[in-house]
Amino acid sequence: TEVRWDGGSAPFPANLQIPPRPRSLDLEFDVASPLVSGTPKFQARLEGVDPDWRTVSGKVLQYLNLGRGRYVFRLRVTNDGIRWAEAAPVSLDIAPAWHERWPVRLLLALCALGAVSGAVAWRLRRMALEAHRLEEKVAERTQELAERNDSLERAHLQLKRSLEDRMQFVDAVAHDLRSPLTSIMLLVDRLRDEAAGRMGVQGVLQSLDQESARLESIVRS
Repeated sequence: TEVRWDGGSAPFPANLQIPPRPRSLDLEFDVASPLVSGTPKFQARLEGVDPDWRTVSGKVLQYLNLGRGRYVFRLRVTNDGIRWAEAAPVSLDIAPAWHERWPVRLLLALCALGAVSGAVAWRLRRMALEAHRLEEKVAERTQELAERNDSLERAHLQLKRSLEDRMQFVDAVAHDLRSPLTSIMLLVDRLRDEAAGRMGVQGVLQSLDQESARLESIVRS
């Protein structure tokens, strides 16, 4: 058996190291001398790829894109299909690619972990900044609302004081008017008694009495 791959070959190997990721692996085989006259028939099996023996038409087998790992190539031949002669197995070790080696994988995992950690830390910083900005806005709006509330409260107190002052003024005016108005009404009653029978004076007194009553009702309200 001769093994060929991209950039290399090995005749009659027993154990063979093959570079990583060969695009194709060709296994060419033949018998040194026929068992009997006639055309020999071959069956082959690559353990790890072929589940069972496979009949080979020709003397070359090709496997494409084999991954890393150990494979065992077995070959047998017959002339009559009953008796088989099996060749010595060939052990094929395909080396891992650079990114499949555990130190590189560990380094890549650490790099990925660092990138994820950096992204998480950056995101947390952004969220902290956004939270700080929101807190500043809330504090600013709270201050504005407090100032507006103080302003409204001051305006309310000022309006209340103004109304109280007006009520006190109105009460004072009503009190000041009530005494002379009472005197006027008493004088009107006295004049009405003295001017009994005088129609003209009675009319004037009646008008004074009506206006005094109306003025009194205004002061009371």
